Amino acid sequence: AGLPRWRAGAPFTFQSLTEFYRVHGAGRFARYRAFLWSDGALIPVADPDCPAEEEMLGYTLQREQVIANTRAFLEGRRVNDVLLYGDSGTGKSATVKALLSVPGFDRLRLIEVQKDGLRDMAGLIRSLAGRQQRFILFIDDLAFDQDDRTYSVVKTILEGGLEKRPDNVAIYATSNRRLLVRQTFSDRAGDEVDAQETIQEKTALSDRFGLRIPYLGLSKGEFLDLVEKLARRKGMDVDALLDFPLTKRTAGYVGTDFAATKHIDKSCIGADYAVRRRVRAMMHLSYAFRQVQRQKSKTKVR
Repeated sequence: AGLPRWRAGAPFTFQSLTEFYRVHGAGRFARYRAFLWSDGALIPVADPDCPAEEEMLGYTLQREQVIANTRAFLEGRRVNDVLLYGDSGTGKSATVKALLSVPGFDRLRLIEVQKDGLRDMAGLIRSLAGRQQRFILFIDDLAFDQDDRTYSVVKTILEGGLEKRPDNVAIYATSNRRLLVRQTFSDRAGDEVDAQETIQEKTALSDRFGLRIPYLGLSKGEFLDLVEKLARRKGMDVDALLDFPLTKRTAGYVGTDFAATKHIDKSCIGADYAVRRRVRAMMHLSYAFRQVQRQKSKTKVR
């Protein structure tokens, strides 16, 4: 008579469980959001390197285009494949990886395809058909040598073959080159009868990406603004640094003024030596640049 009464039940309803599986799917695609495709195998990435949206600085217009294209993709619309090309270190790869941290992109899955997995990419795409998630196949640093015929496989996938590509798969690639296949002057001066057609074939791959977004180098002003934002994010006293008087030695040679260097070190307490050294050089350059700007403004007023 003193035994407790056991209650039957579950902390979820059938409807909520159905909705969860409808949105997230089941198995590894429900548990992980990032994967590597290499040697014909799909490897889950438990802790992907995905910068948060607030960590991304600069190139706002380019990132907005990528996010808008991806949002349309998640809404079930047919979208363009994307090629991000331009200078090294401008954040092309980070732009793609940061998509996993965008609010509302829960159904997005990112699969990085290694160079040795390009030939098997058709099989990967076939295995993703019919799933609830939306998959971006991410090819980082895409470029081909002259004798590398793998580019024809990628071109066939991009432009479509007899087998239709599933609607839940898109391809995003990054490259330091606008034309993805390397060329030489001998290609144009060779003895091939249809040399122009061969050149067009090699340059056609980048044209297969419907959305091509350039990441060009920052101007000096944009670069200095970026340095200032990074310094503020690290908790450095940027206002005090910018108010520090510019000496002839500082303006004439970056990083030679002892007093300015000492002042910067005091503002960078807690930062390691490499950070302090970079901030010294960047801030000295900032002083010189802003002083020139002030001088130009005074000249215009006169």
